[in-house]
Amino acid sequence: MPVYNVDVSRQEEDIVKHSVRFVLVAAILAIVARNAAAHFRLLEPASWLIEDNRGDPQKSGPCGGSNSDWGKPSYIISKA
Repeated sequence: MPVYNVDVSRQEEDIVKHSVRFVLVAAILAIVARNAAAHFRLLEPASWLIEDNRGDPQKSGPCGGSNSDWGKPSYIISKA
């Protein structure tokens, strides 16, 4: 019958317990993070351009968007 060192087996049990806890916490965080919203819409003040659901056109060319469609003005006048 093999003789085991009690301290070594406790250390191994602790390592297994901590790794199982770590995996469970990581899985829970991955599930929760999947449902988090990363973007928001600014509703006020009204935009000076007509935007779609994604907020396009976001930037004019050459940094973004296209040079053929710079966006259409909304002609909305808001209070400062």
